[in-house]
Amino acid sequence: MNRILALILCLGILAGCTTAPSIIPVLETPTPTPIFPTFTPTQDFTPAPLPTLTPLPACTESAGHTETFSIPAEPLDGELEFIVYYPPCYRVDIPSGYPVLYLLHGQGSSAGLWLKLGLAETADALIAAGEIPPLLVVMPTEKDYLENPFESDFGAAVTGGLVPWVDAGLPVCSGRGSRAIGGLSRGACWALNLGLDHWETFGSIGGHSMPTFYGDITRLNGWVRDIPPDEFPRLWLDIGDRDPYLKSAAGFEARLTELGVTHEWHLWSGGHDAGYWGAHLEEYLRWYAAGWQISSGFEDCDICDLGK
Repeated sequence: MNRILALILCLGILAGCTTAPSIIPVLETPTPTPIFPTFTPTQDFTPAPLPTLTPLPACTESAGHTETFSIPAEPLDGELEFIVYYPPCYRVDIPSGYPVLYLLHGQGSSAGLWLKLGLAETADALIAAGEIPPLLVVMPTEKDYLENPFESDFGAAVTGGLVPWVDAGLPVCSGRGSRAIGGLSRGACWALNLGLDHWETFGSIGGHSMPTFYGDITRLNGWVRDIPPDEFPRLWLDIGDRDPYLKSAAGFEARLTELGVTHEWHLWSGGHDAGYWGAHLEEYLRWYAAGWQISSGFEDCDICDLGK
């Protein structure tokens, strides 16, 4: 009996020690619903169409123009006046630069003489025909044209003042191969002396009806000695058969031949006057342009690379 009671008591105790576990529910965290803001554009983002490029019209100018300047040019006592001829369709932004021709007038006249001879019209026509490239022509005035050239400051003003001013202020190529100097009568003598004294500056020299300065034939010996043969400028001389200075010019030309200096010599019909010079302007300009080695299409040629 006691055993049965003890068994019942033990089972009761075990039953009290074994209680059913409590069930704790697991709550799932809800996945938030994403909320995207609504974007309403305030600008029209449609790209604008590219502008239509209109090509520049081809230049239709048939004539160039001229401009007169006056600049301080040491060692002159005063200012140096000069005229510049610009070709048709002149551009300040031309990539290669223009060749430049310096033309000097004769005694008793001024730079305007070249224009009276028809320089601008002749250049316009040759450029239009493609016979010469567009160029600038610079024509200074020698005010004291009766002054002894060996006491004059005109030459120094041209080479030391005018040429640097043109190189710095105008769209020209500064290489000597694209720079020429020429003149008629007294201007021809100046061109010869300046061109040979400053052979590093000028690639071509033209003497039209040149009477020569006193001692030029003697100085020629020094020029030939001092200038390297392959650097000697191109040289042109012409004169009329009725020119009073024919003997002087012919004597200088003979000495050139004796010294073996390459040059061109032309003895044409005419005197020492505007009629003679005007009649040969085309020959002059063609010869100067030939030194720039242009055949066609000036815009395709880099003048700065031509010549020495």
